[in-house]
Amino acid sequence: MGIIIPILGILVALVAILSDKYYKLEKAKLQSGSFNKNDIKLLKNIKAENEALKERLANLELIVTNIDESLLLPEAQDNTRVNSDKIKRLSEKLKS
Repeated sequence: MGIIIPILGILVALVAILSDKYYKLEKAKLQSGSFNKNDIKLLKNIKAENEALKERLANLELIVTNIDESLLLPEAQDNTRVNSDKIKRLSEKLKS
């Protein structure tokens, strides 16, 4: 057990050093502009997917902000009414 802790400490240090070297190598590769066709194709696909997801998110935000209460289930409407009544009573108690 006494030897495991120093070995783990050395391994953590080695992983940190190797990670730093890998990061610097990838950063240098990006800065030099040495992209291959697969990298460019992958980036274009990711960009297109990102745009599609942004559009879907905007649509969901629009749906959620403009929801029609008549479309809610009756159970949900009742629960909403109960909660709004509780909020009104609580606000009246706080006011007085």
